[in-house]
Amino acid sequence: MASTAHIAKEFLRPAVRAVRRLMEKDVFEARHWQPGSKVQFSGITVSEPLEVDFLWYSGPENFSQVFVDADFPVHQDYPLTGTKLLPLIEVYTASGRRYLSLVHCPKTGVVFHQLLPSHEWQHKYYAENWDASGQVQSANADAFMKTRGNKVEKILTRADLKAGGRVLDVGCGYGDQLFYLKQKGYQVFGLEPSRHRAKFASQLLGTPILNSPVEGEQVHANLSGLGGKFDLIYLNHVFEHLYDPRAVAAMLREFLADDGVLMIGVPDYFSECTTSFSNLIIHTHSFTKNALVNLLGLAGFKPKQDLSYPGYVYCLFEKSAGERAPQEDPLTEKVVRHLFRQFNLVSRQLRPGHVVSVASFIGNMETGYRVKRAPILAEARQALNDAKSKGAEALRRCLPIKIVMPYEQPCIWQK
Repeated sequence: MASTAHIAKEFLRPAVRAVRRLMEKDVFEARHWQPGSKVQFSGITVSEPLEVDFLWYSGPENFSQVFVDADFPVHQDYPLTGTKLLPLIEVYTASGRRYLSLVHCPKTGVVFHQLLPSHEWQHKYYAENWDASGQVQSANADAFMKTRGNKVEKILTRADLKAGGRVLDVGCGYGDQLFYLKQKGYQVFGLEPSRHRAKFASQLLGTPILNSPVEGEQVHANLSGLGGKFDLIYLNHVFEHLYDPRAVAAMLREFLADDGVLMIGVPDYFSECTTSFSNLIIHTHSFTKNALVNLLGLAGFKPKQDLSYPGYVYCLFEKSAGERAPQEDPLTEKVVRHLFRQFNLVSRQLRPGHVVSVASFIGNMETGYRVKRAPILAEARQALNDAKSKGAEALRRCLPIKIVMPYEQPCIWQK
């Protein structure tokens, strides 16, 4: 029988979500400084997207500037072949080379980077440099565990899962979440691309952790050596980091027991700062709950249980008979409004010379831009209104937002 506390949480959850929606306007702050009188307000025309020069980025100390000497191939025919994607933000070098392109898929609702550094560059980065400043020594394991909350175990207590089953944590980090599940009697296995994290997790758990990329042909071979299928596979704040999460989910489906459960936990798109997301490519994807369900449907899963809470999407999935066509996402206008709101594009007329500071209170990040050109305020508002009835096409006249970086070489921020 469900506990009183559990029942209370279930009744309170809709109220918490309603409060969250009311508070969304306070998650981001856009400030503007009027340019001096010598600045000429020229070049503004109707149907002209916003173009800005990058001025500054500030965030947690463990985020640093990285120049990328690698190709940025286009993510072709993704997530659906033949889908006409809606460009949101494009990032350019000072000399005019486009190297990042953040897009929205109106069919599935997924927001993702269509241009990313090559697989080889990403695999090397996660193996060698990811969280390098946060390396933990095994001698400090007890102190380390005292700082780690058992988030996954607490979420899973709301689900009806088989006790003592086989569990695989994809992107297990330091192994702390598997540690809590092991204490509950589960047979735990982990996969982690970071060398120092995988080493620590092995010592903490007393069991080998696969030190391997999360995607690619080698992953399938590595998982095949673990001796059977899993009752639970989960990716806790990993899915949004992947180059091709649909392909990873489809691959993991092979290793999930027929009655097994896949759990995905990601940040909610409406709690992320899209302007920072555009050049902080730690997160390659951003999801609403509907977008996550649609993408998993394409990989052969159907939703089993929603365990989401404000700011984060957590869903349990089970196998479906085959690939499930997405239910067309109705949130395109809201996705773009979320972006426009961060630049204050629908509440105030921007003009060349204005400085826009976009601050996210989640993650303590701020990005500054100087406006080079901007759409007419009424035009941006009308595009959003038209999108409700005419769909994504109405928004193309005000998109993509163009961000010009002051560097000749592609520059991103990484952890």
